[in-house]
Amino acid sequence: MNTILWPKFSQGRFVEKLRGASTPHGVSCSYLQWTDTVGLKMFSDKHQRDHSHKGQGRAAKIKLAPQVGEMFDIELVACSGHGAPGPRLQTVYCFYTETAKLDQPGCSGTRIEARLKRRLKEIGINHHDTHAGNVGKIGKRTVVIDFDSCSCRIGDAPKAKKAAKKRKYKCGACGKRGHNMRTCEA
Repeated sequence: MNTILWPKFSQGRFVEKLRGASTPHGVSCSYLQWTDTVGLKMFSDKHQRDHSHKGQGRAAKIKLAPQVGEMFDIELVACSGHGAPGPRLQTVYCFYTETAKLDQPGCSGTRIEARLKRRLKEIGINHHDTHAGNVGKIGKRTVVIDFDSCSCRIGDAPKAKKAAKKRKYKCGACGKRGHNMRTCEA
């Protein structure tokens, strides 16, 4: 996995990047490209941010999602709108994420989606929203980019099953282990 240099957040740079930017978004998250390799995921709900960060972080450990950086909150002054007097403070809940390219060949299809779902389930993530808009590429890796609570449930990772011990039976002819009467040379 590549080492990512996570940028320090700057309120001034945030406002500069946000001005006139068209931010792709899903149900609970907006995305802002921060550098060539790092983006900023922004949520209006802390629970959604924390859930998404946890799921994406777990999946990133087995290279099924972009890597995640630190979580942080931004206080913005927002217009109240709807006839309400004066500005108000609004908290935006964020984390940095490695950038994945969307709309790439080989990112969708029943077999690919089934493989991603199966591998995520192995680590305790029940994902039910794998489609071309939620799957991208980082290099040659196919990754899932959406881990909000509308897309997946995150449980405990299943415990690894212990390998069954292979029993070695005694040979009926000589009483030794590791072979049977048909292969016994005694």
